[in-house]
Amino acid sequence: IQEIIASDTNAAQQIDKQVQSILESIAGLILTRDERISSAKKHAALLHPIRKVPEDILSTIFHRCIPHNPSDAPVTRHHPSVILSHVCQDWRQLILSAPSLWAEINLILPEYPNRRSAHSSASPVPAPVL
Repeated sequence: IQEIIASDTNAAQQIDKQVQSILESIAGLILTRDERISSAKKHAALLHPIRKVPEDILSTIFHRCIPHNPSDAPVTRHHPSVILSHVCQDWRQLILSAPSLWAEINLILPEYPNRRSAHSSASPVPAPVL
C-alpha cells in the first residue's frame, strides 16, 4: 500500500508539473494573441476612410467645431480644439499648425475682476498671461 501511495503521489506531482507547463504555454499564447489583435487594430486604423480626407478639408471641419462665442466654451481640456488635438498624432500636428484654431482667446472672468477694473478708473490694470 505504501508503494501505491508513493507511486500515486509521484504521478500527481508529475501531472502538476505538466499542468503548470501547459498553463505557462497558454499564458504565452494568450499574450501572443493579444499582441496580434493589437497589431491588427493599429493596421486597420491606417485604412480608415478619414485618413483619405485632405488636410484642408479637415482644417475646415475642425474650424467649424470651434465655438466662436466666448461664453460657449472656455479653453479647458474639454474645449473642442484640445479634444481634437488628442485624437491622433496627425490631427494634433494639423490642429497645432492651424493658427486660425488658436486665434481667439476666450476668457471668462468672475465678477470680482470686473469690480476691480471699475474701481481702477483710468489706471492700467495688468493682465499677466500665464
